[in-house]
Amino acid sequence: MRRILATAVVAILAAGMVGLGVWQLRRLSERRAHNAEIVLRMAEPPISLNDPISNVQSLDFHSVVVEG
Repeated sequence: MRRILATAVVAILAAGMVGLGVWQLRRLSERRAHNAEIVLRMAEPPISLNDPISNVQSLDFHSVVVEG
């Protein structure tokens, strides 16, 4: 009986570890996509903040120029 319980616990723990590994790989993929977006936005020419801005969210990770 004790051996069956130990085997069940090990199987549950192994399944949990595999699930966590898959989660980490998915998270890595999402992080790489996010980092690629940041690199692309930072490579674009700077935006002047003296002009009116319709969408503030578009400034995320973007270079800006301010005069004043």
